[in-house]
Amino acid sequence: MTMKTSRLRRLMGASLAVSGSGALLVLLSCSSKSNTGSASSDQDGGTTCGAGYTYCGPQASAPCVDLQRDLFNCGSCIHGCAHTACMSPTCTSGQCGTASLPAGTACQENGGNVCDGNGTCVVRAPQDGGPDADAARDAIADAPSDAVGDAPAEAGGPVWTFQTPDARGRDLSDVWGSGANDVYVVGIQGAAYHSADNGATWQPVAIASADQFSGVWGTGASNVYAVSGQSNGIIYRYDGNAWGMVTTVATPVFDVWGSSATDVYAVGAGGMILHSTDGVTFNPQTSGTTTDLLAVWGSGSGDVYAIGGVGGAPGIILHTSNGGTTWSTQFTTSVNSQALDGIWGPASGTVYVSNLQANALVATTNGGTSWNAGPASPGSGGGLYGIWGSSATDVYVAGATSTGALIAHYTGVGTMTAETLPATTTGDGFGAVWGSGATNVYAVGAGGRIAHKR
Repeated sequence: MTMKTSRLRRLMGASLAVSGSGALLVLLSCSSKSNTGSASSDQDGGTTCGAGYTYCGPQASAPCVDLQRDLFNCGSCIHGCAHTACMSPTCTSGQCGTASLPAGTACQENGGNVCDGNGTCVVRAPQDGGPDADAARDAIADAPSDAVGDAPAEAGGPVWTFQTPDARGRDLSDVWGSGANDVYVVGIQGAAYHSADNGATWQPVAIASADQFSGVWGTGASNVYAVSGQSNGIIYRYDGNAWGMVTTVATPVFDVWGSSATDVYAVGAGGMILHSTDGVTFNPQTSGTTTDLLAVWGSGSGDVYAIGGVGGAPGIILHTSNGGTTWSTQFTTSVNSQALDGIWGPASGTVYVSNLQANALVATTNGGTSWNAGPASPGSGGGLYGIWGSSATDVYVAGATSTGALIAHYTGVGTMTAETLPATTTGDGFGAVWGSGATNVYAVGAGGRIAHKR
């Protein structure tokens, strides 16, 4: 199974092995087998499950599952059970439920607060020999608001908190929303969640629970796309009522973006570019490259970029101004295997691209006539993956350093600065970033972690 290679290679760490010129990523970790059964072929070529197990197909967490107990197929196939910060999911007799986490357990949405034993996340109070005044202040700042749009508890402005809605800790690869109350995150092994309350709670989304999702994007709440970076790429679409498969292709799909519902692009392995003028039928375009394309973005229908790299080839930036009738190469890196992974711009003519191996941004201010080195990462030994901004002076970059996760901020001049994250920042980094505005930003990454600034 292949995935959005440069972004997810760092995120998945030891759970993945890399082989082949296309940076093929082979999944080594497996889901829990306690609620799964063995499958065998019958004489007609179908699949037979053991007693007490139901065949849910290749898109389920396992081919054969126990619908009475399986958290991701509870009562029916591909029906996941949700949880909140202090309530763990349960599946009993085919019915989803929740159970309170023990008192004193760290809230799943951030490490500064604790559960009260009754399903509520509360601020950890300073005690003798316990957290000092600074830690108590940080815990109060990290406490979730009671209502969407409430100001943070600390007077200094928006702060970052952590959430981990996925009980399995599946790595998350992308985030997008139509607004603060309509946010999607997707990742490996079918991980997909939606929040309708500005990140206060996350509900599992049953798209296809075995797919390796690498991108999510839409034009609104009733028109959302998710793409799969498996060996056979798949494009899914949500029409406001249900998710459905739009098309499958022979190569992995890594990203999706459009200027409107009738102008949608998807890019993937081997230089693949697909374009749709009706949101349903995707036709191939000639990119002129065999380099893996990892991201696509534009300022409008006449100004679209596709970027990529890895696999022994230089990083590349392609551009079209005529709807993909022709694509031109604007930039290639000077070193092979430099992956260009994230792209965003505040307006036509100004575009930022994250250069993974160079650990810095590449930028143009003249529509790609020239590309120049941008600000470097504020950390070292890691990489820069996703990028998004609310304006030319408010740009966020997601990545990692040698010591842990990184979210950097760039004001358009000078250097990037590292954002202050909760003290629990450890492990690998964040792979994508998106926001509904300057004071409401999400980043997603390794271990199923979501960082939320509000």
